[in-house]
Amino acid sequence: MGVPSSEMLRGRRLLVVDDSAVNLELAQYELEEAGAIVVRPSGAVEPLEAAADTAAAVRAAAETEVKRRTFDRSRVDMMRGYAETDDCRRAFLLSYFGEPFTPPCGRCDNCDSGRSDAPPEDVPFPVGTRVRHGSWGAGVIQRYDDDAIVVLFDEVGYKTLSLAVIRDRGLLEPD
Repeated sequence: MGVPSSEMLRGRRLLVVDDSAVNLELAQYELEEAGAIVVRPSGAVEPLEAAADTAAAVRAAAETEVKRRTFDRSRVDMMRGYAETDDCRRAFLLSYFGEPFTPPCGRCDNCDSGRSDAPPEDVPFPVGTRVRHGSWGAGVIQRYDDDAIVVLFDEVGYKTLSLAVIRDRGLLEPD
């Protein structure tokens, strides 16, 4: 695979924070998706003549990368939540993958020790409902944790929100 050079990019320089092959490949992919470059089968990288605004394409690629990293961080937060939860672990895992399950399972460490509670009954949206938030867009209700609601938003990933705030301010509505 070719590595972009200033000659290939016609004097345009890219800021590369980490020059590892993986990061270069990712930057190359993002620039190709943004329409700034084309990667030939030989691995050569060439700018696209049709790219109207290379700077705008680079900004779009950078924004896409920021969104991807934010989404990935939300996934890590969910796994941290799994490790720290006192609720049914089976319900937690299944909700992460979008599968319905009514706890307790009676087989995980939290259910065995009696720490796991039954899910709340008075909820504004059933698990699996598509909702919309004013800033984060569309998402799906994943689960309820005591006084919080976990939503997987299409663009920003997982968010854990206060159930009281959701109710009081009407921050979520059916999509």
